[in-house]
Amino acid sequence: MYSSTSAEIVKQTSSTSKARVQVPSEQDPLNPLQSWCGKINDGVQLRQIRVLLQGIRTGSKHTERTTAQMLRLLLNIAAFSAILAAGVKAENHTVKFLNNCGIGTPLLKQNGVTLSTGASYTINGPFSAIAYLDAGNCGSNGEGCTVVETTLANSGSSTTFNMSSYSIPTGFAYFNGCDGEGWDCTIPGCPGATGIISPLPIECLATNVDLEITFCD
Repeated sequence: MYSSTSAEIVKQTSSTSKARVQVPSEQDPLNPLQSWCGKINDGVQLRQIRVLLQGIRTGSKHTERTTAQMLRLLLNIAAFSAILAAGVKAENHTVKFLNNCGIGTPLLKQNGVTLSTGASYTINGPFSAIAYLDAGNCGSNGEGCTVVETTLANSGSSTTFNMSSYSIPTGFAYFNGCDGEGWDCTIPGCPGATGIISPLPIECLATNVDLEITFCD
């Protein structure tokens, strides 16, 4: 016989079961970490991390030790990644001067600012500048003198002369990449003087290439 009491019990049971179905399971707080670990390429480290995570999730008696092991492993991975990043050489370029004239001051300038007065100059990253030998007769940006114009960059370097005027023999050449490629301007009107075929500008595609500029070459 199906009594009202039985019906009530069935109703309550059904309601309880339905409620249980609707209640979402508690989210595992370790899932985000495990998902991140799943992206690690090193299979050995990945298996170690999964074992450690499983020990924590199942309430291992050695949870504290397991957690410490996992943290040490993650720190080792982070340190290894930092070493790899540091091993990638940053872009840098050096301009070196050789003054054989016995007079004057070699100048390297960028946007009117003097970067060097004869010492080698190194910069991190690409840059553009002009260079000339100032023997007291040059303008603030090399006016009236033989001027070298250069752009050094890993995306492509280019160097030439600004021949609006000529003062002294000047030459340039790349080194630490495109070694020896360059040009000498030793007479007025160079490189557009009669009989001279100019290849300027001289370009170089080597990374971290450097430039030497010589006066009275």
